[in-house]
Amino acid sequence: MNKKKLLLTLAMGMMLGGCDNQSENEKKGINENVTDTMLVIGVWNQPHTYSWKSEKDFMLVNKRGQRYKYEAALYDEDLELRDVSPYVERGDTLYIENGRIVKNLTMERMAERYVNGR
Repeated sequence: MNKKKLLLTLAMGMMLGGCDNQSENEKKGINENVTDTMLVIGVWNQPHTYSWKSEKDFMLVNKRGQRYKYEAALYDEDLELRDVSPYVERGDTLYIENGRIVKNLTMERMAERYVNGR
């Protein structure tokens, strides 16, 4: 193979290798250093996946179009709710800080609208 074809092949390989703009952590799910506001585009409820722990899985998207998978264990070891994840539905807006759901912004807006509407 002559040098021109070799350089062309290497350039094409580098261009095709850079097409995937998501890291491995983003493909697998949300890691600990993600802080963002995200929209829930999919919900999969698994009431009893293994033993006594129930889970709920979400597909999330941020404003840059990056998709994340979030797996939420609903209860702690003391059978207390960990966060607002049981109340999350498709179309909700979540505030995620350090890889954990902090607020369900849609639920808070609904409560505020009801209280202020009286």
